[in-house]
Amino acid sequence: MRNDITERKMAEETFQVLYQASLQIQEPLGLKERLDRFLQTGREVLHLDRLNILLADPKGQWLQAVASTETKDALEAIRVPIGPEGGGLAQAYLTQQRIISDGHAPVPEDFRLKPPYDRIEAFRSRVFAIIPLVVQGRAIGVLGADRKQSRRPFEPATLELLQLLATQAALAIEHDRLYAAAAQQAARWEALFRLGQLLSRSLELTEVYPAFAEAVKANLPYDRIGVVVPEGEQLVMALSVAEPPLPSWQGASWLQTEGTAVGWVLDQKSPRVVRDLATEQTFSDEGFIAREGVRATLMLPLLVGGEAVGVFFLDSRTPGAYAERDLELLGPLAEKLALALQNARLFQELQARTRELARSVEELKALGEVGQAVSSTLDLQKVLTTIVAHAVQLSGTDGGAIYEFDETTQEFQLRATHQTSQELIEALREARIGLGGHTTMGRAALNRVAVQIPDILNEPAYPFRETMERAGYRALLAVPLLREDRIIGALIVRRRAPGQFPKETADLLQTFATQSVLAIQNARLFREIEDKSRQLEAASRHKSQFLANMSHELRTPLNAILGYTELILDNIYGEVPGKIRDILERLGKSGRHLLGLINDVLDLSKIEAGQLTLSLTDYSMKEVVQMVITAVESLAAEKSLALKVALPPDLPLGRGDERRLTQVLLNLVGNAIKFTAVGEVRVEVRASDGAFLVSVADTGPGIAEADQQKIFEEFQQVDSSSTRQKGGTGLGLAIAKKIIELHAGHIGVESSLGKGSTFWFSLPIRVERRPEAT
Repeated sequence: MRNDITERKMAEETFQVLYQASLQIQEPLGLKERLDRFLQTGREVLHLDRLNILLADPKGQWLQAVASTETKDALEAIRVPIGPEGGGLAQAYLTQQRIISDGHAPVPEDFRLKPPYDRIEAFRSRVFAIIPLVVQGRAIGVLGADRKQSRRPFEPATLELLQLLATQAALAIEHDRLYAAAAQQAARWEALFRLGQLLSRSLELTEVYPAFAEAVKANLPYDRIGVVVPEGEQLVMALSVAEPPLPSWQGASWLQTEGTAVGWVLDQKSPRVVRDLATEQTFSDEGFIAREGVRATLMLPLLVGGEAVGVFFLDSRTPGAYAERDLELLGPLAEKLALALQNARLFQELQARTRELARSVEELKALGEVGQAVSSTLDLQKVLTTIVAHAVQLSGTDGGAIYEFDETTQEFQLRATHQTSQELIEALREARIGLGGHTTMGRAALNRVAVQIPDILNEPAYPFRETMERAGYRALLAVPLLREDRIIGALIVRRRAPGQFPKETADLLQTFATQSVLAIQNARLFREIEDKSRQLEAASRHKSQFLANMSHELRTPLNAILGYTELILDNIYGEVPGKIRDILERLGKSGRHLLGLINDVLDLSKIEAGQLTLSLTDYSMKEVVQMVITAVESLAAEKSLALKVALPPDLPLGRGDERRLTQVLLNLVGNAIKFTAVGEVRVEVRASDGAFLVSVADTGPGIAEADQQKIFEEFQQVDSSSTRQKGGTGLGLAIAKKIIELHAGHIGVESSLGKGSTFWFSLPIRVERRPEAT
């Protein structure tokens, strides 16, 4: 009985030690360190000579030691195949049954390691036990124990404890694997979040796409990554990065969408994963990329508002590189990429419309200056020089000239040039150029149409080929100057780069040609100056009508863009991520700014057409000021400017056009904030002698006295550098002046350089009669 108590006590102590070992294996250490401590404790408590843990590799081909005690072999060398050569170790793993050898009988042949694995010292013993490591019915490795030195067989209790050790070890290993997998998955999600941030850095996707592609590769390897977008009936490779020898096909396009994998993904709005193109080719383009060496491919539709705007794909030369589980990882990324692609498109459209408006404003400004020159002087040389300078500038060419046709000699005479060397001027003056022949202006005048030479090197019959080539010119465009089918002269522009001139350039030059004809005719026919003045007035009316029409045409699509932007920000089409919301808010802000510019141009056209009238109602000047201050507070805060208001409490009720007066004050305060870097903007209102006196003072750079009248003119600002730095059309003050004058008031500025500016206007408190439109 005493022996039974002693054995039970020893068993309890042994179990307690092994329990402590099971706690050790859960400590926050590296897996190998925990397993080594665990095995060392088990070896000592169970009186074993050696303990080993071997795990199966991911492909199930090898059992590799990850922890071992009392062995001379390096862990890397303790490795056996999962098969007949692996003996009992492989058998226990494959059958999930423990294998015991007590040393009394020879080890069965099936349990023996085959050469060269039988020479591994860690397995050389006749008394051993091999316990499979099993988790949820799946074998992950084996636990090997032996008593090589003592050769004492394993007691039943020892075997049970070994089984317990194997279970604890298997659970710890599986827990570590799951933790590592979760950490890896979390890292990949974090990487995808950063990829989304990367996409939102710029609306020019081509700028961030290479870095984006590199970041994707760190999480999901590929040999080619890209985005295909539909454009009309074509598919275009919009963005692509590839590792040689695979081509990127950047910018390539193809017509066929039906029968292609890309077309299917676009049509079905569903992803497609092909693990190995060597065995699965459903669509024509899959056969094509397989011949390039691609073995696995993954495609996801890029959806915005339920519409497919493109296809995001990964190609790999490794079979099985992609699986369905990768779709869960890439799905959110595809959503961000789709929004980025759509935003980039909207941004490009907005940029194109902005450039078009800016170009139109520049053309109108140039036409206004040319028209002013034509109508204000009979100095033909000055007028023609102005025309050719604007023609060269706006057409983006490198030089130009205007010729006048002499009906007596039937030849063209050089009258004005721009960006032309003196040597070339002398050569052109000496040349005798008539109608027809092989010159551009001769053919243009004879045929009454614009004529161009895309490359003079390809025109051996052109008489000035060598002269122009020496001067560095390669392309020419000539527009005839005609009046009632009579030849007046020709306008020529030259370019150093070869190539066709676009139709827009010819149309623009035709406009300048018309102005040139007017200038020449004015100089020739002084007695008809009154008739020419009427023609210029008509041209001015057409310009105003053109401005009004153009503004309406631009406002319609811009309002649609702003409307859809607001709908998206209101989450009408789904929750908008924070980064995308910031971009859309900036897009809306820029769009509203552009709309304001268009409205300025429209107001100007109304003023010039005599269509701007006032809507007279009672109004509160205090509310007008407060409304303006509310509108610009954020702009002032962005620049850390103090915004101050001085309003007497007893301001009388006014009568006038409240909306137009608000427009005037908003323009003045907005300008003050725009041109003031530090300091404050102060708005003050006083009522005296039946009139309101409103002033807006700033601590900006000030305005020179010579410029103080000019800034109230159309398309004028203090100087060109200010226009480039601060933006604007130069119409705001001109429109404000007209509005104040319609109220029978006055507007002006008091300023000196370096001391800030004070813009003011005065108007009757009660405007009882609607003034005539100006």
